[in-house]
Amino acid sequence: MVKTPWGDAKLSMNVPGKHMAHNALAALCVAGVLSVDISQAAEAISKSEISPSRMQIRKLKNGAVVLDDSYNANPASMRAALETLLTFSGARRTAFCGLMAELAEPSEDHLAIALLAKQNQIELVAIETDLYGVRPINFSQARQVLAELSEGDLVLVKGSKVAGLVGLCEGLYDEL
Repeated sequence: MVKTPWGDAKLSMNVPGKHMAHNALAALCVAGVLSVDISQAAEAISKSEISPSRMQIRKLKNGAVVLDDSYNANPASMRAALETLLTFSGARRTAFCGLMAELAEPSEDHLAIALLAKQNQIELVAIETDLYGVRPINFSQARQVLAELSEGDLVLVKGSKVAGLVGLCEGLYDEL
């Protein structure tokens, strides 16, 4: 239940992440300011679907769960995605990270993400970039590592669009 100056509404979302909840609340505020019925706005949010490769939860054939946020990346969205990964229970957490493009201080920003992952016991796998301070692997190697994961493993796939991680898991998903 959400209480607003324009009324109360039941709000649910089809996407994980505290940052996404903040977006939903901001949308409700805009709706209220524009005199849109809050209950209708909340219902519309609950029915909305996320774009492909943006915080999508999917299961691999081997039972591992993938949080696919591979459409884009910047330091703030990378932190939010790692924090979201921590909200899921699992045996092992791994972040497959590609390049974060168009940064003023790319090395510093990538190393800060690597440190955050390490501090939270998330294994960071760098894909085709050495900016995270770990030995990178290529796409073929990344697909092999993904295929070798097990039931209960949690995986984040994230990088700027130019990193080309969209579709990294294609063919490995358990399509029910």
